[in-house]
Amino acid sequence: MEAVNQTENGFFLFQPGPGGDDQQFIIDRWEDYPSPASVYSWAQHIHPCDKPRALSIYNERASTQNNFELRYRTLLNDTYKWVIDVGKVIWSEDGNFECYQRTRIKDKEPSADEERQVNDEMRSFFENAPVGMHCLNSEGLIIWANQSQLDTLGYTYDEYLNHHITDFLVDPDQSKEVVYLIRNNEQIRNKVIKVYTRDLQHKYLCFSSNTYFENGVFRYTRCFFQEVTALKTSEAKMRESNRVLKLINSISNSLSSNLDLHPLIQTITDASTAVSGAQFGAFYINHKPAGHEEIVLYTTSGCPAGGFVTNPLPHVLPPGSFEKICRLNKAEIHEKANEVCLREMCESMLIIPVKARNGELLGKIFLTHHEENVFTETTEMLVAGIAGHAAVAIDNCRLFEEKKSNEQRFRVLAESIPQMVWTASSDGNLDYCNKRWLEYSGLTIKKSLGSGWLNAVHRADVLKGIRKWKECIENGTPYETEFRIKDGSSGKFRWHLVRALPINDIHGNVAKWFGTCTDIEDQKKNVQAKDDFISIASHELKTPLTSLKAYVQLMERSLQEDGYNDTVSLYMNKTNSHINRLTGLISDLLDISRLQSGKMQFNMTKFNFNTLLNDVADSVQQSSTTHKVEKKGNADIEFYGDKQRIEQVITNYLTNAIKYSPSANTVHLEAVIEKKHVKIMVRDKGIGIAPDKLDKIFDRYFRINDNTKVSGLGIGLYISKEIIKKHGGKTWAESRIGEGTSFYITLPLV
Repeated sequence: MEAVNQTENGFFLFQPGPGGDDQQFIIDRWEDYPSPASVYSWAQHIHPCDKPRALSIYNERASTQNNFELRYRTLLNDTYKWVIDVGKVIWSEDGNFECYQRTRIKDKEPSADEERQVNDEMRSFFENAPVGMHCLNSEGLIIWANQSQLDTLGYTYDEYLNHHITDFLVDPDQSKEVVYLIRNNEQIRNKVIKVYTRDLQHKYLCFSSNTYFENGVFRYTRCFFQEVTALKTSEAKMRESNRVLKLINSISNSLSSNLDLHPLIQTITDASTAVSGAQFGAFYINHKPAGHEEIVLYTTSGCPAGGFVTNPLPHVLPPGSFEKICRLNKAEIHEKANEVCLREMCESMLIIPVKARNGELLGKIFLTHHEENVFTETTEMLVAGIAGHAAVAIDNCRLFEEKKSNEQRFRVLAESIPQMVWTASSDGNLDYCNKRWLEYSGLTIKKSLGSGWLNAVHRADVLKGIRKWKECIENGTPYETEFRIKDGSSGKFRWHLVRALPINDIHGNVAKWFGTCTDIEDQKKNVQAKDDFISIASHELKTPLTSLKAYVQLMERSLQEDGYNDTVSLYMNKTNSHINRLTGLISDLLDISRLQSGKMQFNMTKFNFNTLLNDVADSVQQSSTTHKVEKKGNADIEFYGDKQRIEQVITNYLTNAIKYSPSANTVHLEAVIEKKHVKIMVRDKGIGIAPDKLDKIFDRYFRINDNTKVSGLGIGLYISKEIIKKHGGKTWAESRIGEGTSFYITLPLV
């Protein structure tokens, strides 16, 4: 914007905004004005005493777009000089406000009345300021103070004036420092000082000062004060709280390391007596003989137990004193105490209850002093903090004693039984094994602990045992496996059933493992003998059964040629049915024998899974006259596996579904492709399986004890599970009593 007028004093154009203090000039020329020809806030150089009045007038004129004239002091060449600021409105050709033409004229010095008016404004400002102020001469004497300073300290004007500033300072060292700074005309910034009030109380003031010179001559020191008593008190309380917490923590550390009850409580008593400043301390414990509670003296500090009072505390104070913190002084003690000796020996008393986490009263800390008002709120807080840590320490001590007692009972029991018993820490390392283990294994206790026990395990079983053990440790589940352990005396290995149960802490985390090793060598041999017998018997039975089936077929063919009636036909059909059933049982027994010996063979080929499911559904449907097999889903994929064995499993599930749903007329077969698996489901609406038996139905020889007359050896589901496992798949069942059962199979596609 270009200038529109010029005077010898200079001019500038100005476009006002919403306020006055942030408006900007465009200056053309003014030889005395700082930073000529620059853009800045014009009001920043106005004298502080003139600025409120000048801005008030300017804002009022600018808001109505009127001419104005201001008279104020502004900073020119580092000196405040009086100027007259004239603003004339410049209108545009269409009659709209455009800008101000501003002219500043150097003014002569103000008149006495004007000077007095300015001084009155300044005096009113300082007198009514919300912060305390006073002025000092070069000797440090107070020559002026405002009302806020007088109100803060409680003095009248006459009482406060002409006193040296050090008369009000509490700290002598602070007094010397303040006097030194004032006499050397040095500024003070935010120094906190402690001062006396008129009633001799203490207050804290935040103190700043600067010196005033006129024409190079010192006139006075200006001091500004803001009360910070509340802040300093809060800081002092915070420091005291931190000190108390540190002290309590240090005491807590010493308490937590002590697990012997009597020394522990003696430490509590001594610590409480020391930190509270008591002359005498005692701990009364909640004793429970013969099932009833009794508060009795347990330890003392400051004098022997017999030198105070040997009677239980309830005989000294009313029973209500035990339920909460009780702090008594002379009058209250004389009123409440029953014992004469107690009234004579103390005039201050503090009683702090010590309670367990569950609220149980463990005891009382009892402190006394012969002087009055010794124990304060801080003392109470400090001892209460000790009592809190003491309660935890006493609880831990009792738990430790109980644990030691339980461990002793456990060790007596573990050492007296013929079974091998051991325990392990949460990470699975053995930390105890009984005498029976040492005798059997021939290992020393040192060589058995940790993972040393693996030295007694057969090499072929070590990897299996370790994998299972790590899995149970990670999941916190019971451990059960079988492996061979070496007999140290004979050098032979015998099979053992190894079990371990996790013992959890209050947070549900495993804290300990409790385990046993049971010799099952004889049982294993018996099972092996039974399996061998079954294998031999199955083979021996299969040969005559095959011949019997052939002869029955020849007989049936011969009768057909000669002709036979319906009765003979019925008998022949039943004979064939029973022969087929017996053949199936013998095949199952042979499968069991082969599984146990690892000799079951699998003929792995590629086949269409959908075709397999259709064949199984049709085959089962032809043999059933009571149920309909409903097939759903689509598994039209090429699958690699033993087709005959998978047919055997699905057929077994479908025939079981028919057998165990006598009241229904439908069973369901469904197959779906899920990512990299094929999933098969067989569902019925039968009697269902109880939850406690659901996880056992795949065990060998397990049969549900129900009211049905379904026959079987309890090996079909076991064989099915093993066949699916050999294919890398999984099988499981879900059931509800009275609602039916669903069997599931998942087989990997690769």
